[in-house]
Amino acid sequence: RDPGGSMDGANDLQAFFAKVPPKPGDNKDAKPEEPKDDAGTAKNKKPLSGALQDADWELDKVVATGAVHITLKTEPGKEPIEAGGAIFTYLAKSDTITITGGQPWIRQGNSVKRTKLASQTITIRNKETFSISPGGVDTFFVRSELEKEFGKDKDKSKDKSKDKPKP
Repeated sequence: RDPGGSMDGANDLQAFFAKVPPKPGDNKDAKPEEPKDDAGTAKNKKPLSGALQDADWELDKVVATGAVHITLKTEPGKEPIEAGGAIFTYLAKSDTITITGGQPWIRQGNSVKRTKLASQTITIRNKETFSISPGGVDTFFVRSELEKEFGKDKDKSKDKSKDKPKP
């Protein structure tokens, strides 16, 4: 779980990392001094192998498969975004989430939008805006949320017999 959101239902989760290119002027041969013990041996040194030893890495993308369900916190005062589908992909550089497969759906506030086709895609950008690929959408409203917003049975709560004049 992350303070910015959460995910559950994934059967498989893979994180992909990309090598960070050196910045101009960086001296690759200069390494920071490592703390040493009394014998002069480096403390807490864990050997790395291959390319990991000589590179800095950053998150490139995350892919999760299964009955994936995510919840994203948004700006204060806005409803969180919930979404689900069979395949979740997060691209770190563009802060973009794509959900495909299994008729993806998305909920914000009192409405849920579900794609009509399993081949459609939901794209969420910067945890704020979303778009749905062409193919049609079914929209549902969450009754409990509507009742909170508009009040449960407002019209039925008035006793109409009290408003009638007596003969």
